[in-house]
Amino acid sequence: MNKQISTFNDYSKIYDLVNASKNYVAEVAVLQNLIDEYLPKKNGRYEMLEVGSGTGGHAKHLMRSYNLTCLEKSAEMAKICKDKTGLEVVIGEAENFRISNSFEIISAMFHVVNYLPDLKALDQFLKNCHKHLKSSGIIIFDTWHLPSVYAIGPSSRTIHNENSNFLVKRVSNSQHDLKRNQVIVTFEFELLDKSNNIRSQFTEVHHMRPWSYSEIAFFAEQNDLQIIATPNLDKSISDPVAAWDTTFLLGKKK
Repeated sequence: MNKQISTFNDYSKIYDLVNASKNYVAEVAVLQNLIDEYLPKKNGRYEMLEVGSGTGGHAKHLMRSYNLTCLEKSAEMAKICKDKTGLEVVIGEAENFRISNSFEIISAMFHVVNYLPDLKALDQFLKNCHKHLKSSGIIIFDTWHLPSVYAIGPSSRTIHNENSNFLVKRVSNSQHDLKRNQVIVTFEFELLDKSNNIRSQFTEVHHMRPWSYSEIAFFAEQNDLQIIATPNLDKSISDPVAAWDTTFLLGKKK
C-alpha cells in the first residue's frame, strides 16, 4: 500500500541515501566564499546559525570553521544530525525559533526558505533573523527564483540509489498552484529493506514557495534589513535555468 505522510517523517531514514550524489563539500565551499567576501575574517571563530540543518551533511563541514548552532524542524532529522556531528540541535521552525544566542552569520541555504508557505511566513522569518543577528552580521539564503520557475515550468525526475541497507527509487513530479504562487512537488518512493527483503511505498508532498526579488526586498525593508548582494540574479532574464537558485545576502540597516 502506498501511504501519504507528512514532510520528512519517513524520508529522514533514507534522506542521505537519496542525496548520496550531493556534493556537500563544494556547496559548503560556495557558502564559505560568500562569507569570506562579505564578512572579513576576524580573530577567533564566528558564531553561526544554520537554519534547516537536515541530517547534518553541511553542518559536519561548517563546524570546522564556525561555532555552529543547528536548527531543524524535523525531530527525526535533528537526531541524525546530532549523531553525525555531535552538536546539539535546536528543534524549531524557521519563522518562530527562539535561541538565547545571537549570531554573526545566519544561513538558510539549499531551499529552506522555499518551505515558507506565504508572505506572512517570509515576514516572520526575516523578523526573527533580525532579532538573532549581530549588528554587523549577515543573513545568507537561497531561493527558487519566482520568474525563473514560471519560465521553466513543471518537471519530472527519477533517481535510483542503494547502499547496504536499502534500495530506493524516487519519482518526483511538480505542478504549479498559481493562486498561491507555490510549486507542489510530489515524491513517490519505492523502498526495499535489504535486512528483511520487505518492500514498501510512500508518498510525500512538498509545498514549495518560490520568491521574487521584489518580495524579498519589501520584507527586508519592513524588518530593518537591506539586501547586500544577489549573486547570479542578473542571469535570470537571459538564462532562467542559471538563476533558478538565487542567493540573497542581507544585513541590518546602518
